Amino acid sequence: MSDTPIRPSLVVLFPARRELDLSALAAALASFSPPLAEATIEMVVGVPVAAVRFGDHEVRVRAVDEPLPEPLVEPCIQLAHYDEDAKRDARRHACFVVCEHAPGPLFVVAEARAVALVAAAVARL
Repeated sequence: MSDTPIRPSLVVLFPARRELDLSALAAALASFSPPLAEATIEMVVGVPVAAVRFGDHEVRVRAVDEPLPEPLVEPCIQLAHYDEDAKRDARRHACFVVCEHAPGPLFVVAEARAVALVAAAVARL
């Protein structure tokens, strides 16, 4: 067992390949609330990850250009309260984006809210 704390994260599935458009992500965040309009978004040097910073939060966003492995995604789909058409579409996804709170001295509830906001913005792309 690891001593590393588990950080809140969300995965957004997409039906087709997706480029991580930082301008579109900034616009989507700004549409939620004025404080999020002040978020800074930049690519992390050396890795294909965007860092979204606002307030005390840093949420890392990584696009993966392949489907999430079936053993990881299927249990989530089975438990989801979606109709069968939505579940079928989720199983057919082509790529995914991971939104994860960066390590820091924050409470998990605040981290989870920050990740949810960024994931919602990613879903609008």
